Amino acid sequence: MGKGTKKGKAAKKNIEQRQEERMDAEQVFVAMTVLGFQGSDQAFGVVQNVSEDGMCVCTPQPPAKGSSMHLRISVCEDLHEVQATVRWIRPAPQGGFDVGLEFAPADHGRLLFLKSFLEDQQ
Repeated sequence: MGKGTKKGKAAKKNIEQRQEERMDAEQVFVAMTVLGFQGSDQAFGVVQNVSEDGMCVCTPQPPAKGSSMHLRISVCEDLHEVQATVRWIRPAPQGGFDVGLEFAPADHGRLLFLKSFLEDQQ
């Protein structure tokens, strides 16, 4: 009983870990580069939603789970650079893959991006 209960709770927790409110994104694009990769491991995507701690990006070329990423996010005419980690990947209903990214907590670029994003989406 103990093992089955713990396993069920852990599985449920992994489905939804982001606790902050999400805001849907409109016309926000991102270029993603895997940090520490020798060569050119880049992908492009469209931001689906954003919270204080991370965002979901739809992309045809998902990076590996656990990858550290350097993001270049375009909001209006501003370009923001943010560090993040890939937390999950799943097939997107519209095709491609939804990628869950968690922002690096000490990244000052995250705060600038969030401020710009909030102003643009209002």
